[in-house]
Amino acid sequence: MAAAAPWKPRNSGFDLNFKAPSVSNPQGLTPEHLFGAAWAACFNGAVNHVAKEEGHSDEGITVTAQVQLHPDGPQPFSVKFTVGIPDLETAKVRRIMEKARAICAYAKATKGNVAVTFTVG
Repeated sequence: MAAAAPWKPRNSGFDLNFKAPSVSNPQGLTPEHLFGAAWAACFNGAVNHVAKEEGHSDEGITVTAQVQLHPDGPQPFSVKFTVGIPDLETAKVRRIMEKARAICAYAKATKGNVAVTFTVG
């Protein structure tokens, strides 16, 4: 597990203080969480793109990612995505998620290296 480490990109408007989860701070903030947030943003863009292609509004679409560390497992972490698309039945949302997964750069880059689950929420 990484020790606390600040990160501040050059010429940016934000900074992060990475801190491994602990008893007093069970959530922590790790580089893996930042990766999950970036992946969620990328996947959100892909979901929005596919939804619009299929004639659905991208208004109100949500994508959340939960990152779970597995330091002793074969894959270092897992990510669970929850996708919400208003006014669409579950089967259509799942179809959009599958198409979005096929075009999302992060999904392509991590295929087979990160345990990923997708749910409709």
